[in-house]
Amino acid sequence: MKHILITISLFRHFLLIQALVAFLAIWVTSCGDQEEDSETTGSTIDNPITTYSLCTNSDATCNKNWEPSLKTSCVATENISPSITGYTNYLKNNHVKDGTRIFEPAILFIDETLTIMVKDSSGLKSKSISKLTNISSGFLEVYPVSSNPELYDDGTNGDLEANDGIFTRSCLSLSSSSWNQSKNTDQAFDIFFINKSYRNTEKVFELYPGLSINDTGFFISLGDEYTNNIKFNSGQLTSPSTSRAMAAVWAARGDIFDIFVFTPRHAGGGAGMWRLHDFIQGLNHNPSCSDYSYCYNYIDSQEHPELIAGTWIGWPSIQSLTHELEHAMFGINTKDFPESGNRGKFLLTREWTVDGMHIEADSTVNTYLKGPLWDPARGYPYAVKLKVGTRKVETHIVKNQDGTFRLKERSTDDYKLSDIFLYILGVITAEEANETYYKLINYSLNDCISENNYLLCTNDLINYDEVITFTTADFIKKFGGYSNPRSSSFDPANFKLGILNISDRKHTEAEITLKSIVYRSYATGTGPKVKFGDQVLDDSGNIWSYTTHFKSKVIVDFRKIK
Repeated sequence: MKHILITISLFRHFLLIQALVAFLAIWVTSCGDQEEDSETTGSTIDNPITTYSLCTNSDATCNKNWEPSLKTSCVATENISPSITGYTNYLKNNHVKDGTRIFEPAILFIDETLTIMVKDSSGLKSKSISKLTNISSGFLEVYPVSSNPELYDDGTNGDLEANDGIFTRSCLSLSSSSWNQSKNTDQAFDIFFINKSYRNTEKVFELYPGLSINDTGFFISLGDEYTNNIKFNSGQLTSPSTSRAMAAVWAARGDIFDIFVFTPRHAGGGAGMWRLHDFIQGLNHNPSCSDYSYCYNYIDSQEHPELIAGTWIGWPSIQSLTHELEHAMFGINTKDFPESGNRGKFLLTREWTVDGMHIEADSTVNTYLKGPLWDPARGYPYAVKLKVGTRKVETHIVKNQDGTFRLKERSTDDYKLSDIFLYILGVITAEEANETYYKLINYSLNDCISENNYLLCTNDLINYDEVITFTTADFIKKFGGYSNPRSSSFDPANFKLGILNISDRKHTEAEITLKSIVYRSYATGTGPKVKFGDQVLDDSGNIWSYTTHFKSKVIVDFRKIK
């Protein structure tokens, strides 16, 4: 019996030792590579190459955790966002106009609350939301009592300071009647709402203070610099010479990115692209400095010859991202094509671009850089629409089988790139690009009525003075053949897109959820549009891979350093 007890005791010690070994193994792993949730990807995350200091002791918001209160338990004086003081002070600035508003947060689950701040110099103590903003009465509520809440400038209800001209109300939430139960996400008045069933579905992992990552990109806490600049000076946040977001990501992952995308957690508005290096030959790029550079200085004092462009998407969703990526990859710097003459003259130019950036709709090429067909009498911004049954549809020009040119509804597929742009992108050869294109000179239309904002036509026939025919072979004859001197590092079929989600404080769970689902769909979906679960986001534009006929895709997952 004694022998048996000794054996059992030794066996218990053996089990304890095994458990200790297992614990140490897990602890060592957690101190090294961090394990991703297996339900998401089942892969590991590499530690940062080095770190970059994003936060200082004096910064009120950098790397601060905060989640909005639930609508059923919100108290105006509790759980105040660390951003509120900074936004209130920002709105007090003289250059900020009356009516300027800020939502905190602007992305939230439908059972969460937000604070609205609006600048107004009326001197009143309170005003309803519908009078201070364009937000309709009944859209937001203060649960459970008010369907058209007042905003206050009296130091109550979330207002920080009385009589400072900043009207504020906290504990606002989406009213039940405003939510479409069939949707996973929806937005109105620049506020984005997510079905609460998506809570606890997305994660990020901190690489170091202020910088987190998941399979869709980076989440960066810039602190008070974001608070002070996001509305009117976003260039401070995105310029290569001052962007701490770029410096942080380069420190963590190295100079591996082809294009950066900056995207805020607010509806900052607008979209844009700035060229940094143009090394592809045969596209008439003419960078003004050595090493194919446009002479930028970089915050980390490195050259970064691999970086083609930066882009700004001023909305939480992708909006015009594909359009901006086409700018980055194509230009358009190909002037005097298909012929030279009448540069910049609407209707008369023999070039395929008037502004040197976009393709005129009087040609039959397909690209997101081609705008609407404009009213020949009034020009921009009066687009031509065609009446098809009871619908009024956007149009583009096609050549009919009988040789005439006709207005046709511009469908989703009509944004897929023509062969000439797939060649410019570098994903098909000159021999594969065999389409023929046409440009009409001085077109006119028939049976049309001028409306306030557009020209409505019932006849699809297009008249013109002259037609110019061109091909990819003509492009090559004009500008030379395509070549990629950095083919060892840049692959146009798989280009590396650094998604930089920027904020002052840490992103909330709802902000992470919306952006992760949207950018994952953009990078890995089959399109044509971005999806949020099974919901198609109609305002998102076509995804990149769909637009390029699946000959090119974007890489946004940098958890591993390859």
